Amino acid sequence: MGIIANIYRISNYPDCSNDGISNNFEEVCVVNCNGPFDFNEDRPPVILEKGQSLIKGEEGVKAYPVDIEHYKKTKEIRRCKKGGYMFGGTYIGCSDSRFCKKVSEILGRRVYGQLIALHDRTEPYEPYQG
Repeated sequence: MGIIANIYRISNYPDCSNDGISNNFEEVCVVNCNGPFDFNEDRPPVILEKGQSLIKGEEGVKAYPVDIEHYKKTKEIRRCKKGGYMFGGTYIGCSDSRFCKKVSEILGRRVYGQLIALHDRTEPYEPYQG
């Protein structure tokens, strides 16, 4: 169960997600955020994790697609591991206070009204192995 978050992107800009979640959906379900909603075929699951911010020396929160097959087998929520995920230019956000509470919990400090970078662009590892 989780919270529904909207996907925000520049409407007149081409898809930079390499056909990721943000190119195919308008909203996601944040499954590691306590809420009453389930993911489904119209609302794929994502997970929030702490990660390096674009600002040097600061930590931020990032959203990643969930490995649905692993979840179906084990009921364990983890992010997909089928390649290198990166930011494709879209964000997720939600006005539900439980969303900001989860972001605050991950960062260890209070935040208000935060948009989270959606890391749904994936490429295979092979080109990066030298």
